Amino acid sequence: METYPKRAREALERLVSRLKPHAPDAVVVYGSLAKGEWVEGRSDINVAVVLPEASAEALFAIGEPLRAAFREARVNALLLERGEVARVADVFPIKMADIAASHDVLLGEDPFGAVEVERAHLRLRVEQELRNHLLRLRRVAVFSRGGAERLHEALRATARSLPLELGALLDVLDEPRGGDVYAAARGRLDLDGATLDAFAALKRDGGIPPDPEGLYAKALALLARAIELADRAEEA
Repeated sequence: METYPKRAREALERLVSRLKPHAPDAVVVYGSLAKGEWVEGRSDINVAVVLPEASAEALFAIGEPLRAAFREARVNALLLERGEVARVADVFPIKMADIAASHDVLLGEDPFGAVEVERAHLRLRVEQELRNHLLRLRRVAVFSRGGAERLHEALRATARSLPLELGALLDVLDEPRGGDVYAAARGRLDLDGATLDAFAALKRDGGIPPDPEGLYAKALALLARAIELADRAEEA
């Protein structure tokens, strides 16, 4: 936690201190902060809180510490019971693979180190999410009338979650993620580098790209290529 930006570190230190009396099994940071991609004022802080039992009483007890952490630094909590950690991997394979790949344990034992995500579950979910991106973007083209603002909103939504899907696609294809998922996708999946760079900038800065319509067209092609890779992986 020493390497975290000051605001994030202090918010998490307060959260851990407030949660300790309630004896959670573990408090784990994942997502952008664990990957070194967190941007103050723009990124959430994702934490998993693992409880011995997620009873109503236990949840009410930790409510105020979690609400305070959200107010202070947009800390969003994933609440799991001890026995659920391994069992949710089949229905949330992308999330669990992402957490397993990059996480920091702030309190307790590591509950994600032994999580196993089956390739078949991951492949199916990756293809589904990529197709969802593509279908949403197609619909936007119909209703945006080429408007830059609507296209920007849709592209930004895709940019926020696309690294998760690309990281999972790399896992499905047994390719290393490395420290930069976009760089790995460019080099190992042969996806268009300029489009990936534009998505990375959109996720990081959020500003309207200089040519939304051009990026939109390239996004359709990139998603189609990624879907093809995920679909063909079923045959492997």
